Amino acid sequence: MLNQSELNAQDWLNRMHDTARLIESLEAKREEVISSLSGIGKYDADSIPAQTGENATETKNLLYSKLSAEIEKNTSILMAEDNRTLDVILMVKDPRMKSVLIDRYLSRLKWEDIAVKQNYSISWIYKLHESALRKVCPFIPKEVIP
Repeated sequence: MLNQSELNAQDWLNRMHDTARLIESLEAKREEVISSLSGIGKYDADSIPAQTGENATETKNLLYSKLSAEIEKNTSILMAEDNRTLDVILMVKDPRMKSVLIDRYLSRLKWEDIAVKQNYSISWIYKLHESALRKVCPFIPKEVIP
C-alpha cells in the first residue's frame, strides 16, 4: 500500500500522461486530414469553391496547420518535462527500478507490456514499482501537481 508521499511521487511522475495522449489524438486527426487531402482530385466537387467563397482544400490545409502547430507546442512541453522526469528517475540506483520507472513514466507502457519486456510476472512488476516509488520519493520536486 502506497503512502501519501509515494502517491504524490506517482502523480508527479505521471503528470505528462494526458499531454502524451493529447499529442496522439492530434497526430491521428492530422493523419486523417492528410489522407483526405491526398484523395482530392482535380475535379472533386469538394475542391471547387462554394458560393460561400470557402474552398474545402484550403480549409483542410488550415486545419492541418493548426493541428501541426498544436502538436509542436505540446511536444515541446512534453520533451522538456520528460527530461525533468528522467533526471529524477536517474537518481534511483537500482537499474531494475529505473527500467520500470522509465518504461511506465517515459515510454508510458501498460503494466502488462512492462512485465513482458522486463521478463517478470506482473505481480513482481507491481512490487518493483512500489519499491521504486519509495526510492524516488526524496528526489521528486515539491511542486503542486495539477
